Amino acid sequence: MAAVIANRQRRVAVSPARLARTAERALAALGRAAGDVDVLVVDDAAIRRLNGRHRGVGRRTDVLAFPLATPGLPSPLVGQIVISAEAAQRQANRLAVPLATELDLLVTHGVLHPPAPARAALAGTPGRASIMGPAAVTGRAGFVSLIGRPNAGKSTLLNRLVGEKLSIVSPRPQTTRNRITGIKNLPEGQIVFVDTPGLHVAVDKFGAFLLTTARRAVEDVDLVCLVVDAAAGDAPEEIVLEPLRAYSGPVFCVLNKADRVRPKSRMLPLIETWRRGHAFAELVPVSATEGANCDRLLELIVERMPAHPPFFPPDTTSDQPETFFVAERIREKVFHHTRQEVPYAVAVRVEELTERENPACLYIRATVFVEQESQKGILIGKGGAMLKRIGSEARRDLESFFGIKVFLESTVEVRRHWRRDERALREFGFLLTS
Repeated sequence: MAAVIANRQRRVAVSPARLARTAERALAALGRAAGDVDVLVVDDAAIRRLNGRHRGVGRRTDVLAFPLATPGLPSPLVGQIVISAEAAQRQANRLAVPLATELDLLVTHGVLHPPAPARAALAGTPGRASIMGPAAVTGRAGFVSLIGRPNAGKSTLLNRLVGEKLSIVSPRPQTTRNRITGIKNLPEGQIVFVDTPGLHVAVDKFGAFLLTTARRAVEDVDLVCLVVDAAAGDAPEEIVLEPLRAYSGPVFCVLNKADRVRPKSRMLPLIETWRRGHAFAELVPVSATEGANCDRLLELIVERMPAHPPFFPPDTTSDQPETFFVAERIREKVFHHTRQEVPYAVAVRVEELTERENPACLYIRATVFVEQESQKGILIGKGGAMLKRIGSEARRDLESFFGIKVFLESTVEVRRHWRRDERALREFGFLLTS
């Protein structure tokens, strides 16, 4: 019997399936059956009422965990867990972690309450304990950052190494905007990859966010992979070497697009050039598009990971929320079908993501923001043709990703100069930190 998840709010998009898996893993760690828990997702007002009724404190909290046979609750099992999705969203924003990770922590805390605090029960960053059990300590697990110049192929490499399309891909530079986590589970251990925006010269607040995100990618990781465009003959530059100087761990130089190096005799001098540029632990030519030498790269990486239990369950490929992947798929199609400044001026906000029945489908409502009316006209197209094409292609990708029929409704709005507006950047999920 699976854990029972009831989403009674519509303000924040959550994944009942993911919450059920998280609850079941925590119950398994306690030796209890999966059907022994009931998770209720509510809004702030509802959790405030429950606090007042059952604890005598009329205030909002993030989670409530009731013991067995609590009077007045409809489903008093091992502990009915009540979570405020709005509180979880606020905490995720404050801690700069994905909402899905924060919800995982709250569910785990609710299941294990009172013995274990949430952030020691479920790992999300290096140094946190794992709920995967003591036997897993015999393996390896660690975090690896992929950094490099724009268009070096970092996103394609992440998708290849993880074995699933997590990061969107475009032939244009600076497509990736956020740190995107991809998780590779191997018999020898677990590798948590972090794809980052390209290292570049910032020209506005949004560019500063991208650059800060990329530079901070070397913090608190076990290994850094500097991804280089070998086909372009990229040479060592200060902008890519500077973040490495403050990093004391091993650094790999991954010479990507090796299949496109012509003539092949150019590869050895290029490797030697990069060997002189920094004290790399390994220099590995690969082709992310063809997969050439990527298995060898994985072998070398896992050898460098510390002995540690897995940070994530074995069926997990990313810690990003489902709404993030929806927004990214839409943005990817904008990159494919529009030109010049339009794709860079686009931000996507998912307003609603809910599972529906009769017929079973995933209903998604999203708003695409641009900076100018002219960009809005281009994005909508004559008679709405462009927006329809973008929506249709994104919907097909999402159906493949989620494994369920998707109904996607999208609109376009103008938010003038949002890339220069810090409040808008925060609203769209680009958290600027000093």
